[in-house]
Amino acid sequence: MAKYRPALDSLAANTFVNDPSRSELDRIYLRGIQATWKIKLNDAPNNRHSFQMMLVWDYDRIWGSFDLGDFKGLLMVDHGPQSDPWEEQGSDEEEDDEPVYFDFTWRGYRKAEPDILHINPLLTKGRIEFRTTTISGFFEAMGGPQANPVAFEGQLERGPRRVARSLESFIDEWNEMSPAFSDEFESPRMAPTIPARRGNVGSAAQGRHAGDDDDEKDEGDDDDESMDEDEEEDDDEEDEDSEEDEEMEDVDNDSTGGVGVGQFLQSLNGAYNITSDTVEEGWPDKAQGLELRLQYDAAQKKTWGHFDLGVWEGFMRRESSKGKFAYGQSLLFDYRSRDAETGENVRGKVAVELSNSRRVTGSFDDLYGPEVSFEGKRKQMPSGKSGQDVSFYRNGWKE
Repeated sequence: MAKYRPALDSLAANTFVNDPSRSELDRIYLRGIQATWKIKLNDAPNNRHSFQMMLVWDYDRIWGSFDLGDFKGLLMVDHGPQSDPWEEQGSDEEEDDEPVYFDFTWRGYRKAEPDILHINPLLTKGRIEFRTTTISGFFEAMGGPQANPVAFEGQLERGPRRVARSLESFIDEWNEMSPAFSDEFESPRMAPTIPARRGNVGSAAQGRHAGDDDDEKDEGDDDDESMDEDEEEDDDEEDEDSEEDEEMEDVDNDSTGGVGVGQFLQSLNGAYNITSDTVEEGWPDKAQGLELRLQYDAAQKKTWGHFDLGVWEGFMRRESSKGKFAYGQSLLFDYRSRDAETGENVRGKVAVELSNSRRVTGSFDDLYGPEVSFEGKRKQMPSGKSGQDVSFYRNGWKE
C-alpha cells in the first residue's frame, strides 16, 4: 500500500476536486478520474486492453503516463473537467450522450528509438474523454505529422482506483523530457489565492446622497484599515526576507568552492535522481526510481530532505548553524526512516555533499551495515524548487 499513499494523499488534499460547493456526485466523478486504466488501441492487431495509462490530479490539471507498447511517455490536460458532464445533461444513459473531450499535450519516446524525444506543442497533442468507468480519445502525430490519430479506449483495472506513483514523479519526468534549450519547467499547481478586498471609493461617490456623510466617513475608515493591513503584510514579508538574508550570510564565499547565496540555494533546493550500490546489490528489484529531495525553510531556518531508497523511505532535517556552506562540503542531517518491508523505524545521521555540477553524493549511517552510500544528479526543475512545499517536510518529520 505504501506505493499508493502519495497519490492518495495529494488527491485528498486537492481543494479543486474536493470543493464542498460541488455536488457529491460531481466530487465522486472527479475523484474517480485518478486511477490506473487498462488501454486498448482501436487499430491494434489483438485489440485487447493490454496497455496502461495512469491519471493523477494536480489541482485542476491532470497528468497521465501511458505505455502503448510502441510508445511510452506522459500527457498533460491543462484544465480537467469541473463536474460530471452527463449529470449536467440530465441523462441517465451516458452512452447516448455526445462525447465531452478535453485537449492534452504529450511527449514521449518510441521504444525502438529511445534516444529520440517526440515533443512539439503544435503536433504532439490529442483529446481525451472521461466517463465514470471508461476513458477514450486519441493521440496525434505518433506516426508522424501526417499520420492518422492513434485512437484508444480504456477501462478501469480491477480493484480500488489508485495510482502507484506520486504526483511529483509525473512532473519530474515531464521536466526531464523538456528540450535541452528550455528554461520552462513545471511544478505542482497551487490553488489560486483570493485577493484582499478593498473599499470601492468610486462606488461610494456615485451613490452619494444628502445625509450620507457619516456613511462615507465610515467607508473611508474601512479603506484606511485595509491600507494598514496591506502595509502590515508588506512589513511581514520584509521581515521574512530579512531573516533569510541574515541566515544566508553564513554561506561560504571563499576561493575554495564557496559561491553566491542565490546560486547555492538554487542547487540545494531540488529533486535528485540517485543510485545506491547497497540497494542494487541487496535488493535489485527495488533499485530503480530512487530519489532525494532537499528544501531550505527560511521561516524555521532549517534545511529539510526526503529520501526514497526503495527499501527505506524517510525525512531529513538539518538545524540552522553558523557553520559555513560551500560546494564540496559535507552537510550533516538527522534522518527518520521506515523499512518498507518490516515497518521498523530507524534514526541516524546522513551526510550530503553537493557539487556545482548539479551532482550529489552522501551516505546514511545505522541504516544497513556500516553505511548506505548514494550518488546522483539534480533533475531539471524550476530553480530553487524541490517539488514540495515546506509543510510536506515539516509534517512528514513529525509523523
